[in-house]
Amino acid sequence: MLHIRRAFTVATLAVGCALGIGTHSSLAATTLEQMQSDRQQQLHRALEHGTLDGHFVERPRGSYVFVPDRVDLPEFQVANPEAIGTLAVGPLLKVRGQVQEDRTVSVSSYALDTASSAQLRFAQVQLATRRLRTALDEAVKPGAMNVATRSFQGPTRIETDTRQGIADIVVTYSTLVRNNAAAGEIEELAREWSRLRGQLVRTYSESDESKAIYGDPDNYAPWRYDRIFRQSPAVVAIGAPGASRPRCSAVLIASDLVLTAGHCFAVPFSSPPNELEAWFGYVSGPDDSEPDAVERIPIAGLAAPRPERLPDILSGSFSPNLLDYVVVRLTRPRKDASGNPAAPECLRRTPLHKGEPVYVMGFPEGRPMTVHDSARVYLPYRILDGSEFYKLRLDIHADLLAIASYQEAERRQFMEQFDTSYVAQTLEGLPWRFLRHVEDGGEPRMGIVSDTFRGNSGGPVYERERRQCVVGILVAGSPDTGFRRTANWKEHERVLPVGAVLQDIEKDERTRDLIDMIRVE
Repeated sequence: MLHIRRAFTVATLAVGCALGIGTHSSLAATTLEQMQSDRQQQLHRALEHGTLDGHFVERPRGSYVFVPDRVDLPEFQVANPEAIGTLAVGPLLKVRGQVQEDRTVSVSSYALDTASSAQLRFAQVQLATRRLRTALDEAVKPGAMNVATRSFQGPTRIETDTRQGIADIVVTYSTLVRNNAAAGEIEELAREWSRLRGQLVRTYSESDESKAIYGDPDNYAPWRYDRIFRQSPAVVAIGAPGASRPRCSAVLIASDLVLTAGHCFAVPFSSPPNELEAWFGYVSGPDDSEPDAVERIPIAGLAAPRPERLPDILSGSFSPNLLDYVVVRLTRPRKDASGNPAAPECLRRTPLHKGEPVYVMGFPEGRPMTVHDSARVYLPYRILDGSEFYKLRLDIHADLLAIASYQEAERRQFMEQFDTSYVAQTLEGLPWRFLRHVEDGGEPRMGIVSDTFRGNSGGPVYERERRQCVVGILVAGSPDTGFRRTANWKEHERVLPVGAVLQDIEKDERTRDLIDMIRVE
């Protein structure tokens, strides 16, 4: 109605002037010019006194007009269109600016009218998902793409729009979260992403990039399997003298040093390290025969953390100030078949990214050594703040929505835990978020997807690519129910990152010298 009234007023005057009704044409022109001048003055005064309510309209493309809500004020051309964001077009805004000599207005700022916040957020979600949905619809048309070009990194318009569409959704999701939008609005975008993510996988099913992000590729060079076999002698079982089954897993990190989980010595066992043994060669034969050449080396004592922390370790008092790990010293160095000191495993300090392949070695349920392959990083220990972090948050949110047993209140609680657990920290000038899981008392964590069991605790988690070094030790996981489950924020295997272990050893002058004995990559 606003625009109709304004248009009618101007049109009536123009028609009257054209027909010579009541005045001479030159007089009518002078009157019209005076009216426009008066309205410009009113516009100037209105902007001088504060904000002006109204709407931005794109007219033509890349050029903007502001339409005030007040009938007595004119529309005005925006002198600085680069200051107007795409999502500012449409909703009711409060605008500040200055009238220029050419009767345009330079917009200095604009803010959303409170009553229009839900409208803007709805527009944001629609705009963010439209590009990706359109790109995927185009991609499946006959002849649009072929297997050779089916890649997220391709140069075609469809692939470019796909990447941009994903980026738009992540930016919109992060905006909603940071602005504390209603939980239902955030969840609706996560649901839409869950649907689009499935379509994305199907559309780019032949793409290596798609599989690396959304699937589980299991194709590796043969020499990697050989390296796993050659690493296996460094994987250690922790057991009691005379026992037939070990209680935990561990890894040799120097010829006489073994790294494992601290809770392997805690309640209900509460066994000091010097009461236990490190078992080497606890491996079954090709015919599944029981191990018959196990070398048992007694443990001399605790090497890290410092010995004064042993009572806390035995009581299971783990926290950010007492991480769930121990380095124990053997009574003698481990020797290889040639009588030389056994080669220890390398430790990788740099954390892995989400989706990177890993594998675990250990002794599930006290059985002989097994390799748990086809595992993935689900929750990285370290991630860049910004779009990478919110992309992870969006994926975790979508994963929770896929589990019917979780109610809305539970999902909200889990996402609050997620936000609290990823702690912001600047490192080497870059903004990072580090996972310090609230359910684990704030201890450093990396979450992985792996089929591990009780008895794997303390076992090494290896990177599947690069040098295949140890990136962490398994410290906790989901209950061994035997049921298939989908990984999510609540259910995943929990790993103490090597970087956190090394940092803890280095900060104590009583244990710092151990670093010189360890192969750190």
